[in-house]
Amino acid sequence: DLMEETTSQREAATEWSERYQEELDQRRRMVGELEREMQSWKDRYWDAVAPDVPDVIEAEGRVISVRTDTRSVFIEGGQDREYRETDRMIVFGRGPNGEVFKKGTIRLSEIHSLTSRASIVEEVRYIVEGDEFVTSEVWDRYQGS
Repeated sequence: DLMEETTSQREAATEWSERYQEELDQRRRMVGELEREMQSWKDRYWDAVAPDVPDVIEAEGRVISVRTDTRSVFIEGGQDREYRETDRMIVFGRGPNGEVFKKGTIRLSEIHSLTSRASIVEEVRYIVEGDEFVTSEVWDRYQGS
């Protein structure tokens, strides 16, 4: 009786394991299909919103000054560029071979006529005067999130 019970449980465990693997494979295929569909919609969106955007990041402006004691920066552009408080910008740098890398994320907090003040939300590398920035939407378009 004990041998029959053991055999029965092994068969049941094997069956459950096979069903689990089949379900896992099916879900992985579904996730793959969803990822492909999502990328397709993302591509369509960017083609509709910005079909003529070049494949090179052009800076919105530059960092004018950095205040390390308050973790804030002043940047070019303000009401003249229709910036809004809470807009997020990505500060980036360029390497010697032209590669673009993220230095940090800033959130606008005070908008003036030609300049804006922003808080440093994330600093991957030191943000310094003269660093370039773009909107988070542009960064996502070129670099991905």
